[in-house]
Amino acid sequence: MSSPIEFREVEITAIIYPPTPDRLDPSNDDIADLAVSIHENGLLQPIIVAPPEDQSGFLLVAGQRRVLACLALGWTAIPARILELRGASPEALRLAENVQRLDLSPLEEALAVRRWRQIEGLTQEQAAEKLGRGLSWLKKREALLRMPDDLINSVHANQVSPSVALELSRIDDDYQRNFCLEQAINYGATQNTASAWAASFAKGETSPGQTTSEEAADRYQRASETHTITCHACLRQVPIVSVRSAILCPEDFDALRGATSQIPKDA
Repeated sequence: MSSPIEFREVEITAIIYPPTPDRLDPSNDDIADLAVSIHENGLLQPIIVAPPEDQSGFLLVAGQRRVLACLALGWTAIPARILELRGASPEALRLAENVQRLDLSPLEEALAVRRWRQIEGLTQEQAAEKLGRGLSWLKKREALLRMPDDLINSVHANQVSPSVALELSRIDDDYQRNFCLEQAINYGATQNTASAWAASFAKGETSPGQTTSEEAADRYQRASETHTITCHACLRQVPIVSVRSAILCPEDFDALRGATSQIPKDA
């Protein structure tokens, strides 16, 4: 497909950026942090470029964040590994490089794979083989793009894992799915947990932790009849339903507490 032909510095102004970058929203903070690292430690890994067939300059295969960071440092040239395409598309090389280096988020990988397959006219089996990845991995990545927007956004924000999101996507009721998603974000959830939630929904069961207002009221009523709480004044245990509230200043509270401290605990 391709082979390295040389390592050398290339002028940054000669670099041709891909029309559709693989990264969805490169953070300015990330670029700034990378610039600091490069300033302190140097550029540890050259970018990868390839000479286009029909124009001058260099097509950027991998390293756009590194280029932006070096620009921020005022660099005019950058170390590069120059590849000869030999029939391979820049999109294929860029995707393979990013996937192998784990340089993209799962959602960015999914978008890049789908775009590459459309450009090259590849089946999922052919694409998986060219990438050196399993067919199951590729199918799961592309399945992310068929999820509802709330799940896509949560995966991209790294709030839930792709495996959890895919399980929750089986819940086609927006209210139920959003409820389970909030539970996963706030309290964490494994793939098995999300799978159980989806299975419960498929059986027509109420989502974990969710009750109707009538059920909640009945549960509170039953609990209040049997549960007690400590009175802050006399320190006795009293039924929850009998508790009253009052607004007191510290002095009055202490006076009231002193007056009631003489009440027998079993009175």
